[in-house]
Amino acid sequence: MQGALAGQAASEQAVHQEETVVQTLSQDRAEHLIDYVRQLWDNQDDFLKQRHPLVKRSSLALAWQGGGEVAIPSGADKIRAFHPTTYVQDESAFMPEGEEALGAVMPTGAYVICNSSAQAGWYGDQCVR
Repeated sequence: MQGALAGQAASEQAVHQEETVVQTLSQDRAEHLIDYVRQLWDNQDDFLKQRHPLVKRSSLALAWQGGGEVAIPSGADKIRAFHPTTYVQDESAFMPEGEEALGAVMPTGAYVICNSSAQAGWYGDQCVR
């Protein structure tokens, strides 16, 4: 459920901004999230589709005219190839190298959204500060 909300929030940002990146636990999960956002777009009213047309559709990315969204698997090294306006980290507490990936994004000045189920570790420590 959190992943779906993350995808919905990211797609809202992507329609209006240049690059939104959603980092997930695996490529399988990234594809699932992109498919969810694609279904939201496919089932909206035609006037909204005309107002915010898609220019690219693939299993790992959707891009809107004037904006975009990309989902990528986990790993600190993978995020370094992007310079997002908005960054969403899904299931942060369970993501290998999640803290390092977040550290790589912070210098970009991106708007950051992290969500996760409960788990002891770096993410839990951030939540109690």
